[in-house]
Amino acid sequence: MKEDCIKSGYSTKEPVQKRSKETRRKILAAAKELFAEIGFERTTASLIAKQAGVSIGGLYARFNNKLEIFLTILKEYAEKTCIFFRENIDWLPEQEKDLAKAIDTLVRGLYYTHRLEGKLNFEIEKFIMMNEDAKKIYDHWQRREDEGIIRYLNYFFQEKVEDPESTAIVIHRATHGVFSYMYQNKDSIDEEKLLSHFSAMIKKYLLF
Repeated sequence: MKEDCIKSGYSTKEPVQKRSKETRRKILAAAKELFAEIGFERTTASLIAKQAGVSIGGLYARFNNKLEIFLTILKEYAEKTCIFFRENIDWLPEQEKDLAKAIDTLVRGLYYTHRLEGKLNFEIEKFIMMNEDAKKIYDHWQRREDEGIIRYLNYFFQEKVEDPESTAIVIHRATHGVFSYMYQNKDSIDEEKLLSHFSAMIKKYLLF
């Protein structure tokens, strides 16, 4: 039977590999939910295993500890949000010529990116202050987003912005503080009003 499988090109390892990938996916999904809900410190490997429906041995067969799990989630999250953000603004040079509207789109692109994983994003921002490996991963993808904003500034503002790199950093980092506040207070604020005010401030900054 085994020889027949090999001859037919079917590997007996495939179902095992598929199950292993599925178990890994369940562990990461469970950990992501727990980190977002109760934070890194209160989350234990046992809680993650229980939430994922796997044995603690199954968890440790795939990850050394919860830190490795968190860093894996951080990398996947940062990459996903970077791609999402750049997709939100990369179409602008071809579709939008009005500077004011382009700024509105940029602000909303940044905001929708931030909201993708609001609770997890908040925990990540706390964690990168304490862990150097997490900070390196986070900073790498933040720079990739900065590159998108720099390209945006160079296209729309050309000589008007003297230092696109510094301007991109100011805009990008300012949004994190504003959007963190908006997310934490989303049930008691006028989201659209605050976005409009923030967008107006960026316009004054860029359009002088």
